[in-house]
Amino acid sequence: MAIIIGFCGVLVVMRLGLGGLHWAVGFSLAAMASYAIYALLTRILTETESVDGMLIISAAVAMLTMTPSVITVWETP
Repeated sequence: MAIIIGFCGVLVVMRLGLGGLHWAVGFSLAAMASYAIYALLTRILTETESVDGMLIISAAVAMLTMTPSVITVWETP
């Protein structure tokens, strides 16, 4: 239910129907979908995985998905 309410909040912030949509709205929708998937998978995985395993998996996924973008902008201090 909270995911549906959050999606309605995104729709209100986007002000649908008031002109064209900016391309950056896609980031908001992608973030909403990603969090919804994360929340649902977390509930499903609690039945079979330990807390430590879930922390390691979520950290590894975040690291693997962010590494390509970090490599392109990294500046050695």
